[in-house]
Formats: sequence, C-alpha cells, structure tokens
Amino acid sequence: MQRRRGSRVLGPYKEPRGGWRVVLVEADGKRTATTCESEADALRVKREAEDGLAQGDVDVPSTVEEAVTMYLGWATTVKKKPIRPSSAETRRGQILALLPERLALATLTARRCQALYDELRERPTRFGRPPSAAYHQQALQESRRLLAWCTSKGWLRHNPLVGI
Repeated sequence: MQRRRGSRVLGPYKEPRGGWRVVLVEADGKRTATTCESEADALRVKREAEDGLAQGDVDVPSTVEEAVTMYLGWATTVKKKPIRPSSAETRRGQILALLPERLALATLTARRCQALYDELRERPTRFGRPPSAAYHQQALQESRRLLAWCTSKGWLRHNPLVGI
C-alpha cells in the first residue's frame, strides 16, 4: 500500500481518557497532534487547519514552538528596533513558561490560556514556592506580544490572552 503524500488533517478521534484528538500531517511526514476538550472544538480546529492548507499557508506555524522561533527571528532582525539575541532567549523562556512548546497554535482559546496561566501561577519553582508576581506577569506580557504578532500575521483570529 502506498502512503499518501502532502499535508493533510486527520481526525477528530475520541480519546479514551476524554477529549478529542486532531492530527496535522505535514508534507514531510511530521505529525502534530492536538487534543481538544469537545468534539465541536476538534471540528473547529480541523476546519481551520484545512482552510490553512487550502490557502497554501506553507509558512504558518503549527505549534507554539514554531511561532516563538519565527517571532523571535523577526524581533531580532526585521523589527524597527531589534532586540539582542540574549534578550530573545530570555523572552523565549518567559513565553514557554506559560505556553507549552508542543501545543498547537490553533487550539489556543481564552479558557485554555486562563487555565495555563493559573497553572503557572501555582507551579512551584525550584525553591518549592509559587513564582513571584513579577515572573508570571512578565511571562503573560511576553506571551501576549507573541499572540498579538500571530494575530497581525493572520494565523489567529484574535488574541486569547487579551482578557487575562
């Protein structure tokens, strides 16, 4: 049996522990799975991914990690007042403290982002205490900047971190 070629979206599949899974398969065979809370969310994610494929959005990032890499590449080179590479690495750490790198960009909703922020605020640091207010607020601010940039590029319809 010959394998299919090209980018495609598979699913949604019902997960045994709850939730629904949608899989984006890129032309090179790389697979990115996204888990959604409801079937309706999974169908929305699938529809948005298929719309992106139909429009030929080759450079659209599928995960937070890819979006962060593209954003920091822009911020260090193209931006009117570029940032230093050391600052870019600091921002990467702040963003990834809030948004998991393997999370699909299309699955970010206000409710999911609120849950991620609440989890960050209570996640113990290496000293066994919750992070300082300055730390989690800075992570939120940098993540908002990233998602605002993604929104300006048309990769997200709106910034789900605006109300948090």
